[in-house]
Amino acid sequence: MQSAARARGRSPGRWGHVLEQFEKEGLLGPWITYIHCLGIEDPAWRAIERTGGRVSVSTSAEQSLAMGQPALQTALEHGISTSFGTDTVGIAPVDFFSQMRAAFHWQRSRIHAAIQSNSPEVQPITVRDTLRMATLGGAGGAHLDHLVGSLTPGKRADVITLDTRTLDAGPVDHAAGAVVQHMDTSNVDTVIVDGRIVKREGRLLGVDIEQVLQQLERSATGLISRSRATDILFTGCRYLS
Repeated sequence: MQSAARARGRSPGRWGHVLEQFEKEGLLGPWITYIHCLGIEDPAWRAIERTGGRVSVSTSAEQSLAMGQPALQTALEHGISTSFGTDTVGIAPVDFFSQMRAAFHWQRSRIHAAIQSNSPEVQPITVRDTLRMATLGGAGGAHLDHLVGSLTPGKRADVITLDTRTLDAGPVDHAAGAVVQHMDTSNVDTVIVDGRIVKREGRLLGVDIEQVLQQLERSATGLISRSRATDILFTGCRYLS
């Protein structure tokens, strides 16, 4: 059984002790993906590394909500397979162009921070590293990399084609760089899911966008009404106001 565990450190030493105990009981392994991993200490990281666990970071949401320093760099330093998540749709972009860019820029900022604080040198990730984390890394984090995540014979035909003849991307002389640094959802031309075309020439097929928006508006209004929240529905959003 594949599983995901949300890990966030609050008490010094707590997660290291917990994961070491779980490891002794045989409860940790490559079937677990750890979410966020904010503020957890080195013994916990070593336990994740030893048992082949994977990590998913939500850089945009974590920074928007002031949750702490994203765990991307620490995961990379431990050689742990890392992917991107969105955490929530309410306070940060959920498209993966935004996730890639947020992670790439945050990790690059750590290079200067390390120099300023005389900390160990930070090895920069590349745009190819970032693109891999968003594709094959995400499939691995969901434990579906045997089915999706790369264009490989025998895997499902999940394909996205991107329009490069646009002012935000062209002229393209480095494909991965253009995707990570310049493109956004407007560049998505065609989407194929398991061999079925669901988007063509930038338009979703078989989806009434206006109807979906109306349903979302009714749902949001109902949630706020039932919660009796007069200002902000989720307390975490206080950081945004």
